[in-house]
Amino acid sequence: MANWTIDYTGAVLTGTVGTAVTAGETISAVIKPIDENGDISGYYIEAKNFMIGNAAQGTGSPTLLNTWTGGNVDTEVNSIVFADLGTPGDIDNTVSMVVTLNGFTPAAEVDTLTFDVDENPAHPISIFVESKSAILASWPFVNTAQHTVAIDTTYSTYTTTTLGDVATPALHSVVATPQDEAFSKIFSATFTSGASYHYTDNPTASLTNLGTYIDNYVVKIDKTISGGLTTAFTVNVLYSPPKSGSNYPDPVNFSSLGHRLNLSYNVVPNEVSVTNTITSVTVNKRVSYLGGEQLIQVYGTAGASYTIYAQNKTSNEYYDFNGSYQAASIGEIGVVDSKGSSWHVLNIPSSTVDVSYDILVVGLDSVTLNSIVPTVSGDLVIVQYGLKTASINLHSHTLANFSTLPSAITFARGGRYKGDYFTTISAITTTGYASTRGSSTFVNLTKYNPVIKPGMLAIGNLIPYNTTVLDVNESYIVLSQASTLNSTTIKFIENTADIVPFSFSVAPNNNTLSVNASNDHVRSVWGFDDVTGIVSGNQTGSAKTLVLDSTNGILVGMQATGAGITAGSLVNTITDATTLQLDTTYSSVTDDAEIEFSGANNPEMSVVSMVVTKVGTNIVISGYIKAREVTTTADIKINIDDMITISAAP
Repeated sequence: MANWTIDYTGAVLTGTVGTAVTAGETISAVIKPIDENGDISGYYIEAKNFMIGNAAQGTGSPTLLNTWTGGNVDTEVNSIVFADLGTPGDIDNTVSMVVTLNGFTPAAEVDTLTFDVDENPAHPISIFVESKSAILASWPFVNTAQHTVAIDTTYSTYTTTTLGDVATPALHSVVATPQDEAFSKIFSATFTSGASYHYTDNPTASLTNLGTYIDNYVVKIDKTISGGLTTAFTVNVLYSPPKSGSNYPDPVNFSSLGHRLNLSYNVVPNEVSVTNTITSVTVNKRVSYLGGEQLIQVYGTAGASYTIYAQNKTSNEYYDFNGSYQAASIGEIGVVDSKGSSWHVLNIPSSTVDVSYDILVVGLDSVTLNSIVPTVSGDLVIVQYGLKTASINLHSHTLANFSTLPSAITFARGGRYKGDYFTTISAITTTGYASTRGSSTFVNLTKYNPVIKPGMLAIGNLIPYNTTVLDVNESYIVLSQASTLNSTTIKFIENTADIVPFSFSVAPNNNTLSVNASNDHVRSVWGFDDVTGIVSGNQTGSAKTLVLDSTNGILVGMQATGAGITAGSLVNTITDATTLQLDTTYSSVTDDAEIEFSGANNPEMSVVSMVVTKVGTNIVISGYIKAREVTTTADIKINIDDMITISAAP
């Protein structure tokens, strides 16, 4: 029933205990294309898709063909008729199920009837395959005094997610139903400059986060030129729905794929008979940790001369525009060409930390600098977003119980910013039920699942760590490592760059280690969520030591907030399972008061799976973390005190 559920609301017949129910009485329920989680399943259903197990099917009219008598039902049930409540073939269609009763006398206040509703193999349920498309469109803030934008709603609907401002791009969620043909238009927007403005740079449009849909999109820009200036341009996005392969059919929740349209342009005032003037400077203000060459364009009147400076604000060194950085204040002389601009190339090296660069211009030969030209520090800043690092490490308040713990597993992600070119691919996750004949890599599926693909990770308590899918057949799959399964649930997840595997082996220290089977191991992984701590006992005096019922989940660097806690206090150290030290003294706290601990964590991460097993004398902790983004350089702690039970050595 993964593709449909039965709504029994109102399926009640009221009578008196001991009083006979008249034969021919009916009760009704409704079958809906809703899955067990309450979500739209994406499947068409209609009356002919359903039957009663081992029942006799009627013959003749459609109504009789959908009438089933006897079969796997209680004796009180005579027949069941399925009927469409909407239009067959419509994704919103539901099916009524009218149960006709035999005469009987209820023996209890509540008499529950059971019957076996099956899918009719002669008329299998089909998936909804309407083509869809959805993109998140982003462009610089629109100052209506300078230009306007008009989105053509003929092709799509859109919702403004972020209106934006001078520092934040506007975001628009666009949803379209493309024509069932190659490359039909799903989005069109026209940008028009004001009477005294024009677009200086070539407006550009790029599609990102497309993943395997990269060949299904085309983006075009058509410009309007007036008096030699670009005064308007139209952006059109075309989409061709997949007709086969792993992308077919389009998913019901197409927006979750994160396809994105990024527009870039620059609106500047028209020149007003000025001479010997620098009018503006443009450059990409956000750079990834990889660095690279950044083009700086200076606009002005032909022949206007100047010196441009680029300073690394971390090292305070200046770029010599010849490949090197120097302590001396050095720049590059430029002259605006006959077309009204000149270029400079700034080479930004890769960096693991955030770095900012100041761009400054000094006029030469009595050149006039417009007010928007950067002349002092902070006027025009390039921000380079460095790497953010996370470390997965084991944590214990009683280290003496264990031999030396394994080293941390460290991974990094580039700092994210709006408009970056890093692609985030949403990993597809699904489940299946499977069995093997003894220990084998050949796994029989109880039901074919088209989502399972080669290369996916196979995850389960009985599945060895780092097992992947090698091959898929309708009735079985082949895994990379042998398992022994008996109607076992397996989780399958795409092995994308977002998935971080980990495995630690914990050795005893002259004792015996066992798995604490009652522990929720996923909750023993800290570093993703804010934490509420409960004060243990009244504590007064100007102190930094804070005693709680438990320090579980609290990390060094988190901010503590609560009655009596000094504003801005941070966790300095974790002493033990109930005690921590703040970096600032507090006045007093009362027993059972709540203290909120926030920050120093990574809410964009989560545990996909974790398995804790005993191998020999060691405890092996393995699993996978989904890390779409590292928002804060911090630790991810796995608290083994809750996972492992300690007993004396035999």
